[in-house]
Amino acid sequence: MASIANERVIIEVADLDVGIAIRERGGFRLHISNPRFNKLDGSLFKHIDQITRAVRRLLSRRS
Repeated sequence: MASIANERVIIEVADLDVGIAIRERGGFRLHISNPRFNKLDGSLFKHIDQITRAVRRLLSRRS
């Protein structure tokens, strides 16, 4: 049986590397690799799609 904590998802949005989401109790913890998204570093999201929406919101604010 695989541990839930071992699930990792690479997050890319609009051809930008964002970081890695690691599954933990309660959802996915985001670890940022791109400084443009430092505001989200360490945030816990219940679903992966919530991460991509948060990243897209940050991108739209900078346009």
